[in-house]
Amino acid sequence: MQPPDGEPGSEPANPQGPPTGPDPGSETTRLPWEQTAEPTQPPAPEGWEPPPSDVAPAPPGPPPDRPESPVAGPPPPGSTGPSVLWASPTTAPRPEVPGAPGLSFADTVSRFVAYFIDSIIVSIVAWIIAAVLGLGRTTVTQAGTTTNAMYTVSGAAFLVPFVLVSFVYFVFFWTGGRRATPGQQLFKLQVGNAFDGKALSADQAVRRWLAFGTFLGLFVVLPTVYPLASLIELVWAIALLVTTVRSPTKQGLHDRFANTAVVRPAGESSSSLATTCLVIALIVIGFFFVAIIALIFLGSQVSDILSRAGSSI
Repeated sequence: MQPPDGEPGSEPANPQGPPTGPDPGSETTRLPWEQTAEPTQPPAPEGWEPPPSDVAPAPPGPPPDRPESPVAGPPPPGSTGPSVLWASPTTAPRPEVPGAPGLSFADTVSRFVAYFIDSIIVSIVAWIIAAVLGLGRTTVTQAGTTTNAMYTVSGAAFLVPFVLVSFVYFVFFWTGGRRATPGQQLFKLQVGNAFDGKALSADQAVRRWLAFGTFLGLFVVLPTVYPLASLIELVWAIALLVTTVRSPTKQGLHDRFANTAVVRPAGESSSSLATTCLVIALIVIGFFFVAIIALIFLGSQVSDILSRAGSSI
């Protein structure tokens, strides 16, 4: 039966077909403000070499505006035990290098021990060169019926090769992307431009080496001037050490003069190794000075003592 004209039917007519809706299986398109950006990693800093992945990052510092811990006192009434609050540590973490996460400025002890190790290497190479060139001299001593011959390299015969080898040694290892001497590599130190971390140029490396004051050893060829030059070198070395310790970025006068900085992985801790090496170095230096004092006061008696000890063995 057809409905009368003008009355709606039980179901409205749809000339365009059945109603359409979102297909659950179809992929919907998000509007621009609904789209979520994919997380991206920040670009790696140029210059400084990132620390290895197995090195833990530096521990975070204490939260700001942390209330002070109250002083421990008697437990409140009704408590079952003493109420004690541990105070938070006051030692701040070593500051990180700006623009180079995971790296911090190297401590003074590690740098000093690394330089001491490098100096030993330079001394050995300089002594070998002087011996090959025949710059040393042979000293013959007579102790009773025993004749002892000793080959020594000292004075200008040693210091001139030492200064030249030191110049080539440090400039070579600081430039060309090597960034560190063998002594510095032992403690994972890097030397770079402050503060973008680019490798040192030859000019920077030369200026940094000159700021060490090692070149003052060349005045050994002038006997009248050398004592004053040695005193200046000693005072200057102390000034470099003090300014490095007092600098927040551990930049001594030599680093400021060459615009350089020394860094290391923030989570790396080799202070115990550096301290051990430092103690050994001080013991060796102490024995050296004791030997010099013994030679001054005992003189020829030292040779007799050594010869008796050798014959008894």
